[in-house]
Amino acid sequence: MLDLLQEHGAEARSAVLHGKPGSVVTLDYVWRQTDQWIVFPWSAEPPVSGSQVTATPGSA
Repeated sequence: MLDLLQEHGAEARSAVLHGKPGSVVTLDYVWRQTDQWIVFPWSAEPPVSGSQVTATPGSA
């Protein structure tokens, strides 16, 4: 994605909370390096499926 944005003249940067030593992507900003598997609170639960969605469009 960064390459695509930069090809079109955008000044794009990458930032992550935790970088992995074996990453194939060169990151611009990394808070911490780790080789451990991390489960973030927002990704600990499985994705919501269509059958779990109860809101109707335009109700918000």
